[in-house]
Amino acid sequence: MEYTYEITRLRTAPALNGNSDVILGIEFLYKASDERDDVTYTAQTLGSITLDDPAEGDVFIPYDDVTEAKVIEWIEATVNIEFMQDALNDDINNQQVPRDVVRYDLPWVTEETEE
Repeated sequence: MEYTYEITRLRTAPALNGNSDVILGIEFLYKASDERDDVTYTAQTLGSITLDDPAEGDVFIPYDDVTEAKVIEWIEATVNIEFMQDALNDDINNQQVPRDVVRYDLPWVTEETEE
């Protein structure tokens, strides 16, 4: 199983505690893919975290110097990655061997009763 992040949005404060463009939130997709029997299955979940306001004197990374790796580090320090991976794995397993199928062909409804 391969897991990847796609950072979709950063929420910022224009100015806070003497710093500018302070990142206060991160929105992301966490994706999984797995190839089984020459078929690639994929799943994803949307995530959103809020970061603490940096206090005066804290190490601050200017917005233009923030890297994707640093943002992922902040995400992984905040969310339960194992829980997200388990959910994505369950989704992919269900795609391969469905265990939760929605059925609209109700056994007690026949064409005669629909008219």
